[in-house]
Amino acid sequence: SIAMTDHFEVASSKTLRKAEVGEFIQVLEGPRTSAKSGLSRIRGKALADGTDGWISIQGNQGTFFLEQVEKPFYVCTADMLLEEK
Repeated sequence: SIAMTDHFEVASSKTLRKAEVGEFIQVLEGPRTSAKSGLSRIRGKALADGTDGWISIQGNQGTFFLEQVEKPFYVCTADMLLEEK
């Protein structure tokens, strides 16, 4: 798991919650790299519960914590009545 924080700079932020392996994060801003820490971070929203915060995508040694994936979409393939006529 990786921490989601309330501010871009890790040193001045509080952890909101941890993102779990396999969880989808919607990118809202970034990525940006911190001059102080060298971390690449995004501001994102956890699709599981709507938490909005900053999360590291890559560490200062080059380790990736998140990977970009295709958006999960569903498409309607048949009509279905929701009410009786």
